[in-house]
Parts: sequence; C-alpha cells; structure tokens
Amino acid sequence: MVGDVEGQPAVVGTFTPPWEGIAELGGVATLERFRKRGLGTAVTSLVAQEAFARGVDVLFLSTITEEAGRIYERVGFRFLTRMLFMSVPG
Repeated sequence: MVGDVEGQPAVVGTFTPPWEGIAELGGVATLERFRKRGLGTAVTSLVAQEAFARGVDVLFLSTITEEAGRIYERVGFRFLTRMLFMSVPG
C-alpha cells in the first residue's frame, strides 16, 4: 500500500501472505519530509484492516525503535515479547 501527499508518494506499508491465518506487517516507512503528520499510523491502520479483510487472524510485527512501537500501539498492537537477532559474523 502506498500513500501519497499532493500526488507524491509519502508512505508505504505491506503484510506478508497469510500462513494458517498468521501474517507479518512490515515495510512501513515514511519519507523524512512527510514525517510527524500521522501518515505512518494511517497506513499501518489501513494495512491491518486489509490483512484482516483477507482472512488474517493474527497480525504481528517487529520494531527496533520505541517511537515506531508507539505508532503501532496507537493502531491496536501490543507488546508481547522481545525478539533477539543475530547477523552473520564478519
């Protein structure tokens, strides 16, 4: 999903294809010049609505920053656990 402001792409968001009713919301990003306008919250809400309309029962996501976490909480997500990450050494 792409949201635009005055004809310019400003914000995007998507979700993975569902697997047994579960999908991941991801790829939410707002171009810097369009931030602090509620666009991230709006696209997150729309993507979630679309996911549920397509049969998703559980929608999850991961976030690194607390600021992003607050956006998702405003839409209705809640923190359940911390995730650990590991990258390829070197």
